[in-house]
Amino acid sequence: MPELSVIIPVYNTAAYLRRCLDSVRNQTMRDIEIILASDGPEDCDAICREYAAEDSRIKLIERPGSYGAAVNRGIEQAQSDFIGIVEADDWIAPHMYEKLYQTACETRADVVKASFYFSYDNDINTKAPDFQNPHKICSIRDYPAFLSYQASIWSAIYKKSFLQKQNIVLPEQRLSFVDSPFHMETFLKAARYAFINEPLYYYYQDNPGQSVKDDRHVTDIIATNDFFLSRLDKTSRENYKPWIIQAVIDHLFWNFKRLSQNKAKNAFLQAASQYIRKLNLKEKDLTRLDSYQLIFLHGLRQNLSAKQISQKLIEKVRWIKLCGILPLVKIKEQSLSSRALLGGILPLYKITRKQHKTIIKLFNFIPICKKG
Repeated sequence: MPELSVIIPVYNTAAYLRRCLDSVRNQTMRDIEIILASDGPEDCDAICREYAAEDSRIKLIERPGSYGAAVNRGIEQAQSDFIGIVEADDWIAPHMYEKLYQTACETRADVVKASFYFSYDNDINTKAPDFQNPHKICSIRDYPAFLSYQASIWSAIYKKSFLQKQNIVLPEQRLSFVDSPFHMETFLKAARYAFINEPLYYYYQDNPGQSVKDDRHVTDIIATNDFFLSRLDKTSRENYKPWIIQAVIDHLFWNFKRLSQNKAKNAFLQAASQYIRKLNLKEKDLTRLDSYQLIFLHGLRQNLSAKQISQKLIEKVRWIKLCGILPLVKIKEQSLSSRALLGGILPLYKITRKQHKTIIKLFNFIPICKKG
């Protein structure tokens, strides 16, 4: 039995597929199974058949129907104890799976995740932000803010028995961004989650067919978040709701920013406003949102247009830059504890009432005012 099964969903990526397959086939970890789940077209199918004929480790799944179905069928058919996922326009470092697998064996983790590069043509690679978790091994209790981290489900390996016991699957509708609920659910349910801050995966950014560059499927992010929320148990909802809501709002905000045309933005905002009302959020659910996410949420609640929301965000950035406090705004609490990590005194003189209120909201200051 192979030690690891690598699932590669394939669809309309013929220009990049050989680079991807070569990087997986040439891993230093040789005892692997490679599952190619292809939805075509024929040029992709031909490449998959060619590689399968050359390498007995490669198996084919024809026409799974969607990205989510490709991964789900791959997990079902995998012969190994661990599962990896690689997207067909990306590629991986030669020792990625050897390092992830060794870490999984050493730590007994359900999931082991590495960092990655944002990769571009002309050999330009930009390292993703480091994981902020102070421990190599953790769970949702130690690092709840990770729910909002970029999904990057492809830079990890997963214990197959964990996925099956917890019934963790991807949505099988033809949707974009189906990796997001898989990322959040695996982190919520894993007893042991291991991190490697070394980038081992190359996430290719210059494919014009990427979902993030498509303005057509404006509401897919709502459907995938709803899929995630529908699978939450009561305990997770109660214990981690502020972090869960932060992740949901962050995903909606990200989708708003990625859309390039105001027409698409406004169509999305209309659907997102209805979705937010359905969630029936309370003030206590919003304690993890930063000031930009709060502006965006306020815009949804007030049914503001894309232009109006964008203007409010621009005004916020201008004001923060004017005050010289932009670096401090980026500080995020990484613990469940509400204990203050830093205390200080900030003398303020001759500031407007609006500036005074904003500073208090941003930094949780307790105002001591001198009258007269």
